This record gives sequence, structure tokens and C-alpha cells, in this order.
Amino acid sequence: MLGDADTDEHMPAKSVGTATATKKARLRGTAHRRGTLEAGGAVCAPLEAGPWGLMHRLMLSFTEREGHCDVPSKHEEQGIQLGRWLNKQRQAYKGGTLELRRLAALEAAGVVWDVKEAEWQRMHGLLLAFKEREGHCDAKAKHEEQGSPLGMWLSKQRVVYKRGTLEPRRVAALEAAGVVWGPLEAGWGQML
Repeated sequence: MLGDADTDEHMPAKSVGTATATKKARLRGTAHRRGTLEAGGAVCAPLEAGPWGLMHRLMLSFTEREGHCDVPSKHEEQGIQLGRWLNKQRQAYKGGTLELRRLAALEAAGVVWDVKEAEWQRMHGLLLAFKEREGHCDAKAKHEEQGSPLGMWLSKQRVVYKRGTLEPRRVAALEAAGVVWGPLEAGWGQML
């Protein structure tokens, strides 16, 4: 398959639907990152004429069209497995084998290296917006915020917390937001 000869290719990404305004804001951020990297001497145009360059150009086209480069892992562009390629780039990054010029080009396009962390941060931001509007963090399990299952996400954070496996920095961020770990117990205490 095209691009398989390269050592740094594929890994899973989660597609996140965005509104037009969000897409435009991300594209402005991409342009800013590209300008910053280019000012520092990085080359941000497609780098190569070979398979990597073709895949990079396909990713740039995807980014321009969608407003983000969160390519789903099974997504294809022009019959080529772009999602798989991006996943492999992330694996190479994590393994320390991604060439610096490719790293700079992907960062200029707005590639997120840790998709799970980015998703956690996005959901945390939605929780903060919910709190700003509602005055509390007790999103019901079925509550959706901007099309995302905020209530289910918050329930999962509580489960992971009760297991003792929620990272301390995440515990601190959620507590700073005002999350109550046992909302039923908190409600019972208020009734006494």
C-alpha cells in the first residue's frame, strides 16, 4: 500500500464534529502555528515528492476541508488510508523516531499527538462551560453538551476516581471545577 514503505505512519484518532466557527478558529490557529514554525526556520509545506509527501498533502487537504486534522483511524482520502498513516506518525512521535522536519510539518498542520488527552481536555472545557451556565457540575448521566456526552464522561471520571486510578492532575482539575465525587451523598448531606 502507498506509504507503507515509510517507517513512520498509522495510529487511531477520534473524529470530532465541529461547528463552522470552531473550524475557522482552528484554521486560524493552524495558520498561526505554521507562521510561528516558519519564522523559526521550519519548513511547513509538503516536504517530499514521495509517499510521505503525498500523505501529508492529503492530510492538509483534509484539514482545510474539515477544519481540523483529527483524521478518523479508518478514514480514506482518494482510496488511501489517511487515518492509518496519521496513526503511524503518532506512533513514530511517541517512539521518538519521527524526523524533526516531519514533526514540524505535522505540528504546523495542527496534529494532536495525544488524542486521548486532547479529548479529556475538550470534555473538561465542556464541563466548565456547563458549570458557568448552570452554576454546578452535576451533569446528569444522559446530558449532552454541544453534541458530546458530558454526563457519561463525568460519570466515567467518578468511576475512575472511586477506583483510585484517576490521575492526580485530573482529580485536581475536576475538584477545582467543583465536581462532587459522590453527588448522591452530597445531596443527602444538604437535606440534613
